Amino acid sequence: MTIKTDPAARRCNIWVSYGEQAGYTQSPAYRQAVRQAHAKGYRVCVFVGGEAPLLPGVAALLDHQGLG
Repeated sequence: MTIKTDPAARRCNIWVSYGEQAGYTQSPAYRQAVRQAHAKGYRVCVFVGGEAPLLPGVAALLDHQGLG
């Protein structure tokens, strides 16, 4: 799991590999990241599956669509 906070976009991006998808919501790291993001008023975006290098592209797409 990769967790990246983007303060400029006020968003916490969480990348979950395909192999982790069954239990990532129970992960202490995931739960802490979500708690911290919500406390700061950040949006949490979770991407499941694929390769981690896709994360910047998906985040850019969300920004372009005004969802970031």
